[in-house]
Amino acid sequence: MSSVPQRVVVDTNVWLDYYLAARPGHQAARRALLAAYEREVNLLYAVTTAKDVYYLSSVNLKRDTRWSTGTLTQGDALAIAELSWGFVTNLSEMATAVGADNADVWLALKYKHLHRDFEDNFVLAAAQRAGADLILTTDEALMHHAPVACLRPEDFLALLETLEPQTA
Repeated sequence: MSSVPQRVVVDTNVWLDYYLAARPGHQAARRALLAAYEREVNLLYAVTTAKDVYYLSSVNLKRDTRWSTGTLTQGDALAIAELSWGFVTNLSEMATAVGADNADVWLALKYKHLHRDFEDNFVLAAAQRAGADLILTTDEALMHHAPVACLRPEDFLALLETLEPQTA
């Protein structure tokens, strides 16, 4: 039987789904990432993802708070900031950042002919730099343009469940 993919770059959208319970993909992302973590899959993320997770989780949580309560207090904003810091801390504990330098900027710019989303192109550059087996994403456009295999969280979970656990 085939072995479990060992190097998986997780796209920003999957991390946001994992951390933000109100997002439609939350349960699938949660199950897939926890299963990968339990099987000791080397989860990776583009270093730029940490910034995006902090910023986008904060923006989403503030928006949701304003929508549900009609206001955002200073206490709410401080609590949301702490929660967003916690997401990035957890991200760095669950997965390994794939560094970036000028070569990754160059590559992200070159990927423009494949995919016009600059943030996603850093994910592609991270996958190349890390020699990733696949990218875990819910971004349909990225899936169609990536020069690396991509799976949705639910498909990745199904793959993990069909493969034998890696033995030491």
